[in-house]
Amino acid sequence: MKSPSYFKNIAFTLALLTLSTFSPAADEAYTGKPYLVQPQEVPGIIQAKSYDVAPGNRNGIAYNRHGEPKPGAARTTGDCIGLGAMGDDHVSTTGEKQKVGNIYVGWTDVGDWWKYTVNVKEAGTYIFGGHFAAGAKGAKISMTFTPIDPAGAPLTTGTVEIPTTAGYQPTVEVYHVWELLDKLAEIKLQPGLWVMTVKVEAVAGLNIDYYTLAKK
Repeated sequence: MKSPSYFKNIAFTLALLTLSTFSPAADEAYTGKPYLVQPQEVPGIIQAKSYDVAPGNRNGIAYNRHGEPKPGAARTTGDCIGLGAMGDDHVSTTGEKQKVGNIYVGWTDVGDWWKYTVNVKEAGTYIFGGHFAAGAKGAKISMTFTPIDPAGAPLTTGTVEIPTTAGYQPTVEVYHVWELLDKLAEIKLQPGLWVMTVKVEAVAGLNIDYYTLAKK
């Protein structure tokens, strides 16, 4: 007959095997890759359309969006989803014409998110901004940086409100009116590779051209 200690050792061994096989770190390992092959650099401009590429273009890895990814001219990887091109009717809040053909992320819903692998060049405080068109008041996004090193802790800007562009150009479709915002939030980052996640936290219908991260 086996001793009680024998069964305790077996239980302990099984527990270790379970942890090693199904640990959160193993389950949550990020498998997305930079769309542009090399990580986008911080400080700099992060193009919203250049979200990371997921294995098999599967939803829920490098992006989380309604609909199915499809081929398109905007991305060579065949995973276009919710991307639009600016026409000659796209203008800024002050009336300047926007670049025709420029690709942006549109038709957003609350809960949508996109991941971007970025390389932070130097430590410091960074100011977050971007180029947006917001059809209504109360649109909110968040930006979270998760280090590639599993020992590191994620950092976040918290929820940031994007002011509406409605009313600036009454004769233009509201979703085609753009505003450049350069001081939405601040975040302290250390050098290295990070996965930057941008998430729509409130109010659908936010169009996103690009994000900016400038050294303070």
